[in-house]
Amino acid sequence: MGNCSSLTTASFPVCSYIGSYAFVHCRSLTTIYLNQTSSVCSLPYSNAFSNCFKLTSIYVPSSLVTAYKNHSQWRYYSNKIIGI
Repeated sequence: MGNCSSLTTASFPVCSYIGSYAFVHCRSLTTIYLNQTSSVCSLPYSNAFSNCFKLTSIYVPSSLVTAYKNHSQWRYYSNKIIGI
């Protein structure tokens, strides 16, 4: 999916895994919605969003904000994680 120059938002009603380089070079990507309420979406490598310079917000269920911010790979994006 990488190199999506016009992608601005990605929404996942259910997410169990986001792979390496999934959104690499998606330079217009600003917002991600991870709506699954039962568990943290696995992000094995923090390079999934490499060169997504405009990424400012990762929305997750309020009940999982702490889990996302403390997760070993999501921690890199902790300042962008927002509860909804």
